[in-house]
Amino acid sequence: MTWQPNSWRSFPICQVPEYPDATRLQAVEEMLASRPPLVFAGEAQSLQQRLGAVANGEAFLLQGGDCAESFAEFSANNIRDSFKVLLQMAVVLTYGASMPVVKIGRMAGQFAKPRSSPTEVIDGVELPSYRGDMINGPRHIGFWTVPTRLYAFIFNYFRCRVHSPMHSPIKCAALARVTGNSTGRSFA
Repeated sequence: MTWQPNSWRSFPICQVPEYPDATRLQAVEEMLASRPPLVFAGEAQSLQQRLGAVANGEAFLLQGGDCAESFAEFSANNIRDSFKVLLQMAVVLTYGASMPVVKIGRMAGQFAKPRSSPTEVIDGVELPSYRGDMINGPRHIGFWTVPTRLYAFIFNYFRCRVHSPMHSPIKCAALARVTGNSTGRSFA
């Protein structure tokens, strides 16, 4: 089978949330499909090449991020602090391993979580399982699946991209100046 944007629908899906309003879900999916991709082909190809260097022992892979994220905690300061930790770790690894570090931030992608059951019982009441902020709200907001929560995911994803220093030529060049040698440039 050749991959197509809709090809995933032909496979069995065990952890899909149930949206009670199929028309509203379709409208959200159509709107999202009309927008630019979250990751561009050139970025994916670049990462593939850099991961090839990791596989060949020519670079070190550093991946970091949270296991679960919530919209409420996703602020500019938290994004900055997460990137700061990753970048600090990368500097140490670059010098320690004397090779480039491929940095992968696992951020703005953990807003949904699989659950073993579609429902859970709380205080004797059966409710839809909390599947993460992208799917349904936390207990104090409500468990109901609302497809428009996907918009909030897209918004937070792009907030993360805007605050990311990982692909900033200015910050990478500044790091090369601080280190004063080609090892610093390999950090970029």
